[in-house]
Amino acid sequence: MPRKQVKSKGAVVLKNLIKSMNDLEKENGNIKGVIKLKSSADFTDYRTLTSKFPAAAKIAHAKALAVVANELYIAFGLAMEAPVWQWDFGDGDIVDTGDLRDSLNIVVTPEGLQVIYTEEYAAYVYYGAYINPYGNPNVKIYMPPRPWIKAVLMGGGPVEKFDLTGTYRRNFEVFMKQELPNVKF
Repeated sequence: MPRKQVKSKGAVVLKNLIKSMNDLEKENGNIKGVIKLKSSADFTDYRTLTSKFPAAAKIAHAKALAVVANELYIAFGLAMEAPVWQWDFGDGDIVDTGDLRDSLNIVVTPEGLQVIYTEEYAAYVYYGAYINPYGNPNVKIYMPPRPWIKAVLMGGGPVEKFDLTGTYRRNFEVFMKQELPNVKF
């Protein structure tokens, strides 16, 4: 009678750990981490780690997105306040009353971030428009586009590009270390 081959519990744990890391990488981009085995026979810690890894990654992801949202909020405000935006009479900021700047809401979702400006005239400022100042139909002026969101997220000026990926990765690593303190990344 042939012997039934039993998989090594350690091999199964490693396979599950690699699968969890691959799933995380597919969802959130590249990650880097090193997990060192104490010995080929000691898989107890790694079995525990494998079971905790997905939940820890989900928590770290949410916390990292919250930090990114806060820093992005600041970056958008600074971009709007920078005296680099085109006007007919020279460069200046895009903050008049502060209503547009203060209408920013960054919503954190499991998939990522949503940037929402609730002020009605946000599109006019962003894309540019012809307007009638103070509702005067006899006066029409051109307001040039000031794409501060694109400048912050994609670069190309006139303000510094925000390092979205780097900010996320640095914070994700910090929070993963908090969730799984005995693992060396």
